[in-house]
Amino acid sequence: MSLRNATRIFAPLVITNYAMAESVIAPAGPAAASLSRLTLFVLIVFSIVTVVMWVLLGAILRRPRGSFEEHAPVDAGGGESWVLIGGFAIPTVILAIIFVMGLQAMARSPVHEGMPGMEMDPPAIRVIGHQWWWEVQYLEGPLELHFSTANEIHIPTGRAVEVELLSRDVIHSFPAGNVRNSVASNTRTWASS
Repeated sequence: MSLRNATRIFAPLVITNYAMAESVIAPAGPAAASLSRLTLFVLIVFSIVTVVMWVLLGAILRRPRGSFEEHAPVDAGGGESWVLIGGFAIPTVILAIIFVMGLQAMARSPVHEGMPGMEMDPPAIRVIGHQWWWEVQYLEGPLELHFSTANEIHIPTGRAVEVELLSRDVIHSFPAGNVRNSVASNTRTWASS
């Protein structure tokens, strides 16, 4: 497959992934943006490593064949640097970078107090799954401002939202934008964006 053909095949997939509503590349909240950067970095590193491995495999398959008289014997030594660098040093550096980026992404998660851009408390929304419908209770502010809706949820943009998920009877799958959680009968789950 030529590079031009590969571009024709994979470019539309990458471009349409940016437009999808539930794409990891199109985050909706601050925690999702942090995880999206980490995911994109891992995807790029994985792609580069895959291309390098295929090139090395191709080079091995295309190398000239011969006998031991024409080439150095197997026990001639050398080649250990390939194992140390390619099999130990480079993977260790890549995994260390991904580990540090993962720690930074977790530190930026909205569960931590004092996060930049998160000065206000997130609104409290309780979603109760009934057998055929969702009950949504908005619990932000004084008691007289609390209200409930059925099968309809309004989530503000640009702010973190904590959603308490409850189920009264069956297992429910709760989708809201880029958030998807399942809640079992008579259990409580938390989701935040």
